[in-house]
Amino acid sequence: MTLWHENLQRLVPIVEEKLASAHAVVGDMNGDYHGWKQRLNVAEAALVEHFTDQENAWFRESSSGHSVRMAGIKASSTISVASALRNWRTAAQLKLLPEPAQDDVINLQGSGPAPIEARDAP
Repeated sequence: MTLWHENLQRLVPIVEEKLASAHAVVGDMNGDYHGWKQRLNVAEAALVEHFTDQENAWFRESSSGHSVRMAGIKASSTISVASALRNWRTAAQLKLLPEPAQDDVINLQGSGPAPIEARDAP
């Protein structure tokens, strides 16, 4: 296992914990959109500050949405910073999956069917 993998294994639970804490702070809308939006903005600013300061993350907000780059993985969302971090977590978890075995029947060249090999008749 590489240091990069170890760093991802360390970061994924931190992202999950911080997202859960932010969700708890924001709470439900309960008919008060302005109050909810204000709490959301404060919670997302705290997420950005934490990951920028502690994990050297990079965040960007544009007219097309929000993006985050951390530990060599970039993710984005058109919804929110929290959604971009959730997408980052998913991408990091996928990177931590073991590589498929070389004899798996998938087409590693991209699209199209997997190569078919002749079999001996029974």
